[in-house]
Amino acid sequence: MFELREQSLSYGKRKVLAEINLRINEGEVVAIVGKSGCGKSTLLSHLYSTLPERIAWCPQNPGLVPSFSVFHNIYAGTLCEHSFLYNLRNLVWPVKHEFERAHEVATSLGIQSLLRTSLDKLSGGQQQRVNIARAMIQDCAMFLGD
Repeated sequence: MFELREQSLSYGKRKVLAEINLRINEGEVVAIVGKSGCGKSTLLSHLYSTLPERIAWCPQNPGLVPSFSVFHNIYAGTLCEHSFLYNLRNLVWPVKHEFERAHEVATSLGIQSLLRTSLDKLSGGQQQRVNIARAMIQDCAMFLGD
């Protein structure tokens, strides 16, 4: 899945990780822990950049749209799967299949009753679950959460 050898990573012009070695095999669940500013997000961003088409990415700063509904924020995870016109249609009048797909993911996170609620009405924890749902709906082989 991932293998880094003697890899150094920077955040901007500042080197935050020097000559690291990391191997993550298929099926492994890995947690990266450390102090604030030690390079966890830089490492995760780098891992995502190596296989973006196979990874559901859940960043710290998700770019959710507060005035949009939970459904629309979750559906945003699938925008690249569809044409511009199809996505526009879902913005105005959601396709039943797409709503059901979002409902399934939202149910697994306990936010299914909020699908028609605008994001700005949710608590911080509920918004975090919407961010996770937006990554999960991509149905990728790997999930990276920061």
